[in-house]
Amino acid sequence: MPEDEGAADRGSGTRRRGRGQPALAKLVSTADFTNKRKLPPDDRKMILFLLVALADAGDGVLTPAYQAVLARHGDTAGHWSAGKNMAAMQKAGGKFLGQSAERRPSWDKVEDLIGAMFGGPRRQSLLAVAAGLFRADGEPPSASYGGEIVRPEWAAADVVTVETIRQYIAGLPDDRPVPVPPPDVESDLRTENKNLKAENNKLWLMLHSVLRAFRVHDGELKERDRAELREKMRLRVKAVESDEALKAENERLIWAPFLVASHGSQIPAEGWTSGIVGPPPAGTTPADQAAPGLSQTSRVEQGWSSTRW
Repeated sequence: MPEDEGAADRGSGTRRRGRGQPALAKLVSTADFTNKRKLPPDDRKMILFLLVALADAGDGVLTPAYQAVLARHGDTAGHWSAGKNMAAMQKAGGKFLGQSAERRPSWDKVEDLIGAMFGGPRRQSLLAVAAGLFRADGEPPSASYGGEIVRPEWAAADVVTVETIRQYIAGLPDDRPVPVPPPDVESDLRTENKNLKAENNKLWLMLHSVLRAFRVHDGELKERDRAELREKMRLRVKAVESDEALKAENERLIWAPFLVASHGSQIPAEGWTSGIVGPPPAGTTPADQAAPGLSQTSRVEQGWSSTRW
């Protein structure tokens, strides 16, 4: 049974379902592997690197990594995970992962485990470091591998700690989303309120401008209407006056012949309006013939009534 997976929980006497003990519970550095004779220092560094990467991504255990491999390759005939369940995967993984590992994992297992747990830039960067640790001579770990090969500086140390590897991995490219801080609701509300006030003031200014323009235009219209009304009244008065003058002229033209016929040549040209009924006294003028206080129409009527026969 692997040291890091499927062990009984000694504190409670119960077995964890679907999860094993923390993979790094007893591993602090490469000096803590139990099979040092079987594992050269470079192999221990590569195994510890793989353990730290997978366990930190799997909440401290390797179960998520095994589940990911089974989901991707469990039905592939000939694959090292084909036909296995979780218990079989944990048992097989104990041979090349964990404190009691007997050998380093083959390169195809390294690719499968990293490829199933990571994606994008993080997967490529982890594979590059694993390839550099897999072979110290800088050669590709397999004929099919065409990615980068990176051998970290800490690989030259005699003993490498989990914390050293963890800090190094934290500096690699990460495809996980960057945490976004919670929004400052109060600040957003203040900004929105400020923007609304500015927009409200802008709308009020626009409204006042429209009202001012309307008042000016309305005053111009009223003044124009008043001028037009005054002109119409002036024309109406003028028309009435012209009509009165025309009526007076018509009366003169109508009644003058009758008065001339009645009085003969003794009636002067202005006598038709004077109300004279006989020849004018000697020495009188046309002005003396006009009756005071009578209009032209009244004079004509008086003269007409005086000369009736």
